[in-house]
Amino acid sequence: MNKSQTISVIIPTNGNRLTITNCINSLIDQSSLPDEIVIVNNSTHDISYMIKTFISHPTIVFRLINESKKGASYARNAGIHVAKGVILAFIDDDCIAHSDWLRSLISSLNLYGEGSIVKGSNHMYPRNNRLISHVDFYNDELFFQSSLYKYQSIVFSKWIDSKNFGIYRSIIKKYHIHFNKYYLCEDLDFSLQAHTKDLSIMYDSGAIVYHDSRKKFKSLLIKQLHKGIDRAALERKWNKKYISGENAYSPYISIISPYKSEKYLRNTLLKNILKELPLIKKMGFYFLEKISFYLSNLSYALACSVHPLANQSTKETSDSFQNTDFE
Repeated sequence: MNKSQTISVIIPTNGNRLTITNCINSLIDQSSLPDEIVIVNNSTHDISYMIKTFISHPTIVFRLINESKKGASYARNAGIHVAKGVILAFIDDDCIAHSDWLRSLISSLNLYGEGSIVKGSNHMYPRNNRLISHVDFYNDELFFQSSLYKYQSIVFSKWIDSKNFGIYRSIIKKYHIHFNKYYLCEDLDFSLQAHTKDLSIMYDSGAIVYHDSRKKFKSLLIKQLHKGIDRAALERKWNKKYISGENAYSPYISIISPYKSEKYLRNTLLKNILKELPLIKKMGFYFLEKISFYLSNLSYALACSVHPLANQSTKETSDSFQNTDFE
């Protein structure tokens, strides 16, 4: 790692004391420490007491700022605005970083250069055995893993994952890339902005974070509902062929998927997730997965047919941040 490069980690949070404490502890235990940790409070209550034990760290500067506009997109943009690092790394407060997460992320950024963004790898949160969490993790991984493309020994990704990626701050400043307000799909919108500037998104399987997936059925259903609505909103903002299907946007020509097919990927993920589940939970998994799948597609179809619903997520998108200047 280049010692002259300063590194800022940005964490948006809703003020959950247990998750934010676990996240910060994983960051101060990194094999390569960040120079700065920016915590963006997106809740309505004071959380300074949660991090007071970390403030006296001898080498890491802690910044706590408040963002009154609700939404992780606003929080991340606020973090970008105050961060001082040459390199910005993003993680969510419900994640735990592997001890070599930052070292691997920064090494990949240095390898691929300033014209690149590096997306890391997500794993199931330790000791989280809830059935709903397995379904949520499976849905996310199927989407992100199916977006990977391989050219020779290099693996590219169509999309970033906002809870695990790194980028040079100069790139954000130069191209005015930012997070727009979506319930879920700000990652995709950010990625499409990057692609239009001919920036590459690289995949680093060694930059690992453990994500605490959803635990409640209601939360999973709400997520899937908004997934369909956001997808429709994105297709209205961007050309549909850049969002969905086999011809989804990729600037890389003649690059093949590292997986034989989406069916092969789906079966591989299912095998890994289900191998330790008892039979009754396997049946429950398939049932919940089908419900979540059909709900997402139903909400997408409805959003496409009802224009105001499709526009709801994009109402504050481009105009909200187009004048933002990340100094």
